Amino acid sequence: MKYPVLSIGLLCAGSALGAELYVSTRGNDSGDGSKKQPFQTLEAARNAARELKSTTKGDIHIHILPGRYVLKKPFVVGLEDGGADGRKIIYEGAARQPPVFVSDIRIRGWEKVEKALPHQSKKAQGKLWVADLPDGLGKINSLYDGDEALPVSAFSFDSTEGLMGDSPWRSELRQKLYYPAGVLRAYENLEDVEISIYPRQRWMHHILRLKEVRESENLAIPTRGVESGLCQSPQRENAVTVLNTIDYLDEPGEWCVNTQTRRIYYWPKTGQPSGKINAPALTEYIRVEGLINLDSLTDVAVRNVHFRNLVLTKGERCFQEDADGATHSEWGLYDKANGLLRFRGAEDCSVDNVTISNSGGNGIRLDLHCQRVVVANCRISNIGKTGIMVAGYGPGLKNVNHHNLIVNCEIHDVGQHHRNGNAVILTQTHDSVIRNCKIYNTPMNGISITGIRYWTFRDSSEYNGVRHQDLPETLRHRIVD
Repeated sequence: MKYPVLSIGLLCAGSALGAELYVSTRGNDSGDGSKKQPFQTLEAARNAARELKSTTKGDIHIHILPGRYVLKKPFVVGLEDGGADGRKIIYEGAARQPPVFVSDIRIRGWEKVEKALPHQSKKAQGKLWVADLPDGLGKINSLYDGDEALPVSAFSFDSTEGLMGDSPWRSELRQKLYYPAGVLRAYENLEDVEISIYPRQRWMHHILRLKEVRESENLAIPTRGVESGLCQSPQRENAVTVLNTIDYLDEPGEWCVNTQTRRIYYWPKTGQPSGKINAPALTEYIRVEGLINLDSLTDVAVRNVHFRNLVLTKGERCFQEDADGATHSEWGLYDKANGLLRFRGAEDCSVDNVTISNSGGNGIRLDLHCQRVVVANCRISNIGKTGIMVAGYGPGLKNVNHHNLIVNCEIHDVGQHHRNGNAVILTQTHDSVIRNCKIYNTPMNGISITGIRYWTFRDSSEYNGVRHQDLPETLRHRIVD
C-alpha cells in the first residue's frame, strides 16, 4: 500500500559521486564488495562503508541481493557508520525480490517418545516426539514449522479469588495467584513455566514467570507482582492460562520445552515432525545506536542511515523483567531490545518499504533520542506485541524525541502474544506525526498516546512521589526517596 504523499526514494536518491557495495548469501567477506565479489555479511559491508566515507563525496549504497540471511547476533550501526555532511548510507534490497532476515535455528534429531513421561497427558501418549535444544538457544518462547507458528501447551482456568468489595487493589493479590486444586504443581523446571492473565481491567494483559508454587495452599507466586491483582476478571471466564508444561501438552501441534534437561517435546499434526521445525534466537535484528548519555543532557546521534526494501521475520518474544520501566498499563516497555528494527539515538534516518511479520515482539522502535526519523510504506503484521513504538526518555529528563513521521504504513494483527499490543504507541515524544496509515485487527487500541501510569504522581501516603518501578532502572538512581 502506497500513497502519493511522500516518497522516501526521492529523499535517498543516489549521487553520481557516490559508491556502491554488494552483499549476497553466496558472497565472501574476503571479497571487495563489488557486484562480482560481494560480501556475505552486513558487518563486512558496513566496515567497508566506513573506509569509503573518507574518499567518497556522495551517498553510499549497500545493495543486499535476494536471499535468506540468518542473523546470529543483531546488526549494529554505530556513530562511525552514519552519513556525514548530509551524505546518506543506504542499505537496500530489490523492491520486487527483497532479502529476508531471520534468526531461526533448526531443531534436528527428533525421536519418538516411547515411554510415558511423568505428568504427561493421557491424550498425548504415543503421540509425542522429543529433540535436544540446540546450542545457541535457551528458554524459547516460539517454535515454527517452516513459517507457521506453533502453539505452546496451554490450559486456562480462573483464580479462586474474586475482588474484595469495590477495590481491585488487594495488596495480597498483587503477587499471589490462588488456583483450583490440582491445576498447578511444583514444577521441576519452574523457570520455564509462564502464567498469562487478563486481570480486572479489559485493557490489560500480563505474561508472568513463576517463582514458587505451594501445592498445599493452592498458591502460585510469580516473579513480579501486578497492580491490578491476580484475581478473577469480571470481563471474561478462564482468564488465567498456564503455558509451557508437559501436563497440558494435549493437542496436535502443541509443544513445550524443559531447559533443565534441554529437551523440546512436540505433538506433530501429521504424526511426525517435518524437517523444518525451528526456533528464533534474537529479539532484535537491526539497531541504529548513537551515544546515549543517561546521566547528562547531551546525546550523540547517528545520522543519515536509511533502510529500504527489506523483510524481517520470525523474531523471538521477550519477557518483562523487574527492571523494565513500563508505560501506562504495561502497553509498552521503555528502552527495551524487543523490536526487530530499532533506532536508539538517531536523527535524519528512514525506513522505507520494509515488511515485518510473523514475529514474537515489536516491529519497529524509536527509542530515547530520535528526531526526524521517517517510517514509510511499511507493512507490519502478525507480531507478538506492538507494530511501531516511539518512546522518549522518562518524565523530567531530556526532551529529545520529536518530529518523527510514520506515513503510508499498513499495520494489522498485532498483539498475538501480548494481548494489550497496539498498532502504534507514542510516549514521551512530541511533534511526531502518524499520517495515512491503514490499521486494523488489533486486540486493544489502534494508536495509543500515553505516558507512565497515572498513579506515579498521585498524592497519597502510598504514592507520594515518583515510584521507582514506574521508571526504567537506568533512571531510578536519579530519584530521591
